[in-house]
Amino acid sequence: MKLKPFVLLAFVLALCSSAFCQPKKDTIYYDEDWSICEKPVAEYYRVCELNRDSIFFYKGEVKDYFIDGRLEMTGDYANGNNKNGEFIFYNKTGKIIKKGDFLNNVMMGDWYFYDSLGRLRSQFFCKTQFDFTPVLLINNYNDTLLKNGSGEFVLNNVTNYPYIRSRFGCMIKGKVHNGVKDGEFKYYNYPKKHLLYNEKYEDGRFVKSKWLENGYYGYWMQDRLFILSLSDLSLEKTDAFYHSNMVFGEGRQGLQKLINFLSYDIPPQISASSNIDERDKICFNIIFKILDDKFLEDSIYVITSDIEDGNNSEKLSTSNITISQLNALPKLHGDITLTVDTIGAISDCIFKTNLPDDDVHKLDYYLKHVSGLPIAHDKGEKTSRTLNLQLNTIIDTQKNNLFVVNYLLNNPKAFVPIVDAPKVSGNYYKEFTSVQTEAKFPGDWNKFLERNLNAQTPADHSAPPGRYSVTVSFLVDTTGNISEVIAENDPGYGTAQEAVRVIKNGPNWQPAIQNGRKVFYRQKQTIVFEVMKF
Repeated sequence: MKLKPFVLLAFVLALCSSAFCQPKKDTIYYDEDWSICEKPVAEYYRVCELNRDSIFFYKGEVKDYFIDGRLEMTGDYANGNNKNGEFIFYNKTGKIIKKGDFLNNVMMGDWYFYDSLGRLRSQFFCKTQFDFTPVLLINNYNDTLLKNGSGEFVLNNVTNYPYIRSRFGCMIKGKVHNGVKDGEFKYYNYPKKHLLYNEKYEDGRFVKSKWLENGYYGYWMQDRLFILSLSDLSLEKTDAFYHSNMVFGEGRQGLQKLINFLSYDIPPQISASSNIDERDKICFNIIFKILDDKFLEDSIYVITSDIEDGNNSEKLSTSNITISQLNALPKLHGDITLTVDTIGAISDCIFKTNLPDDDVHKLDYYLKHVSGLPIAHDKGEKTSRTLNLQLNTIIDTQKNNLFVVNYLLNNPKAFVPIVDAPKVSGNYYKEFTSVQTEAKFPGDWNKFLERNLNAQTPADHSAPPGRYSVTVSFLVDTTGNISEVIAENDPGYGTAQEAVRVIKNGPNWQPAIQNGRKVFYRQKQTIVFEVMKF
């Protein structure tokens, strides 16, 4: 049967409306520590719908992936960032490693944990992630320690159940009957096996607890300490929008960088010190941070800084290590050449070292995010300069067959003089209308409009089909702050008001530049609305 024209049109519009109603998915990347980062240094990523109304949280289904595209976790969030329903976690081979339900962010009911081959190893009944009872326990030797929620058991979260988190290595002895705790639960530190904490239960009901000092004396308490937890650390970090990654940093500035990145796609930068004599040291810090995370995380070291006759150097030292520890440490050496361009950023990195390729990739990424380095001048003109960093390993022999290993990063005195920008005459506190470099939006302008502009404004005000352009004028000061936002024209239908609102509520802009200095500048930006004809 043929559809009449108006019926066919309605059918097509219904399909289009359905497609446009699909929620827009966001992709958030994480490094190996589940800290939010950019894609080039990511180990995981999350596909989700991100709320941006006031505070960030996830809405609806989320899926976490390993960076190669293999599924790592599936789950669901209700409004307000509350985990609800079943969450399933996978390893890189696609095997389920744990699963269970959340109710309003609380682990509830039965949770199941599997080994790397997908074999069930434990089951816990959860009232919360801190209050749970073992129902099934199977150790690494396939011995069944507990079955059907009844019997006595010994549980070691160091050797067999690392997903049970605690403040210390812990061994627990206890008894359960018909799925509830009964009698004494004893908590020992591991490997010393000193009794630290007792809990008493009667048919699942908590009675009292005792904290002991060195296993000898203690005092009874009416409250539990909740020493153990089944909560997943990666989930805790993603829920909190954890961002310790170097390009963001911590504190208020790090939070603002995160907001700008997630809301407006503004790439974060690593800012050098405001002290011109110490600005280059951010490069040393980045290099040693990567080396420390990769090679030296188990070493005991101190950081020392030496500045002598213009030569910068930094050193990581391991003290009093044995011959076996010495043999396990990497012997790092080579040259790293960094080119600092005329705006104080690193434009090129050359590595002639024995560092692995993945570390070279990370170093290249982080170093190219540095801004605010000293700028070199030659006869009053800005010029590029080089940082020639030498990486060496120095081994000193001590008494009793012990060794000290020094990782030294040295920057011989640069051959290009580093000076402040030359003094130029003129009033740089006035408002400029013409500059050498105009103010610039710091991120992706089209994505910013897509996420923040109400493009339906003219249609909502019954505007006829057509294009409606609004030119917005605003002042950008030397720190990027925006003020005096006005619409220079008004096509009507609410477009001018909407264009002004978007600029006012947006992020800071990058300031205009005149003679190498940031200045006040009157910026103009055009925003176009379009009403389609159907």
